[in-house]
Amino acid sequence: EEVMGNNLWEMFPQAITLKFFDNYHRAMRDRVSLHFEEYFYVASIWLDVTVYPAGDGISVYFKDITQQKHDYGAMIEAKEKYQHLFDMNPLPNLVFNFETFQILDVNQALIDSYGYSREEFLSMNLRDLRPPEDIDAFETMMAEDVNPAESHQVLCRHRKKSGETIDVEVKGNSIIFKGIVARIALIIDVTEKLALERKKLQDQQKLTDSVDRYQILSKATSDAIFDWDAKNDRLVWGEGFKTLFGYDPREDYCFDDWNSLLPANDRQRVNESMEFSIKNKVAKVQHEYRFRCADGMYKFVMDKEFLVYNEQGELTRVIGSMQDITDRINYIKEIEATNERLREISWMQSHVVRAPLARLMGLADLLNREEMD
Repeated sequence: EEVMGNNLWEMFPQAITLKFFDNYHRAMRDRVSLHFEEYFYVASIWLDVTVYPAGDGISVYFKDITQQKHDYGAMIEAKEKYQHLFDMNPLPNLVFNFETFQILDVNQALIDSYGYSREEFLSMNLRDLRPPEDIDAFETMMAEDVNPAESHQVLCRHRKKSGETIDVEVKGNSIIFKGIVARIALIIDVTEKLALERKKLQDQQKLTDSVDRYQILSKATSDAIFDWDAKNDRLVWGEGFKTLFGYDPREDYCFDDWNSLLPANDRQRVNESMEFSIKNKVAKVQHEYRFRCADGMYKFVMDKEFLVYNEQGELTRVIGSMQDITDRINYIKEIEATNERLREISWMQSHVVRAPLARLMGLADLLNREEMD
């Protein structure tokens, strides 16, 4: 009732500056059908408009598409957010066609890391990133292990434009990319990490081998072999510790446990020698001292040690062996006692026997002279 018989532009002057005015006049003038979309801000509404000639005038059909515009705007915003997150991600990312493995999109981090340009990447297939010898494994994995409905993670090798081969961890999820069933992949370079793990395993194996050799050596020799971790003050003994001294080598020991088994005078001398060696970064040290056995008796030992220092010059480890030299020391003492007895006999020969004998021989010589009375 309000608009019938009235001039449209007088009723809605705000529409004069919008598409409505120009398109209505064009359809009227040229007798053509037109279709357009316009936002009519007075009513806060998006309209899908169809205009076509009808008799002496035009017919106009309106369709409210406000909700569709809001949905589309939200979709555009989400797409922009995705693109921003994808492009700005510091980790390399790529999108590929799940059926053909053609690369569809890459971010800057991947370009910087691999050396290919965006155009080069978009002309490549995922197979082109694999070393030739790995392609069969790639085909098998994609055919058997990767489900488009699930995420997937794999450790593999990639080849850069320079020819360098790197170890990577690839995490993939399926997406719809420009209407195509695709897969987005996050790529993490784990070359250094794996190298460190391999070195750690090698070092661990070397340590295991070293422990095995140590155990074999400790069983094969009669010496008491020991290994002292100076940083953690942990002393490990071989089987000889029980054979020679009667102590259980499986128990936990520290430096003070060993130190307490030396007599006081020997302990002071050995400790002073050790302090001097450590201060002057001496690598090889040898001591002789007495060591108390589990039964309370003492044995003489020869202690040969190898001292290990870190880059800061700190003592980290002492590896050595204690050899029972009690029999040798006792033998030397017997020799010294025998020598002492021989010296006494020699003195007796010189003073008790030879002096009177010399005098008698002198008198006997006089008796041989004829002229004597």
